Amino acid sequence: MKKEHWKIGIFATLGLMLVLYLKDVINIFDWIFVILEPVFMGILFALVLKGPMMFCEKKLLRKLSEKNFKVARTISLVFSLMIVVLFLLFVV
Repeated sequence: MKKEHWKIGIFATLGLMLVLYLKDVINIFDWIFVILEPVFMGILFALVLKGPMMFCEKKLLRKLSEKNFKVARTISLVFSLMIVVLFLLFVV
C-alpha cells in the first residue's frame, strides 16, 4: 500500500472516532476549561490592573518609587483596585 492510503485511512478513522465520541471529546474540553478557569481569570485581572497601576507608579508616585519600590508598588496596587472597583460601581 502507498503511504498516501495509510494517511487517508488514519485520518478517516480519527474523524469517525471524533464523530462517534463527540460528546466525550466535548466533556474533556469542558473539564480542561473548568480546571484552567481560575488561571484565565487571574490573567484577566492582572491585565485590567496593569494600566492604572503603571500610571500610578510612573506619574503619581515617581519620587517614592525611586526611594522605596515596595511601598510605591503597594500604594499603586491599592489605588488601582479602588479605581477598578469605583469604575465597576459606576457602570453597574
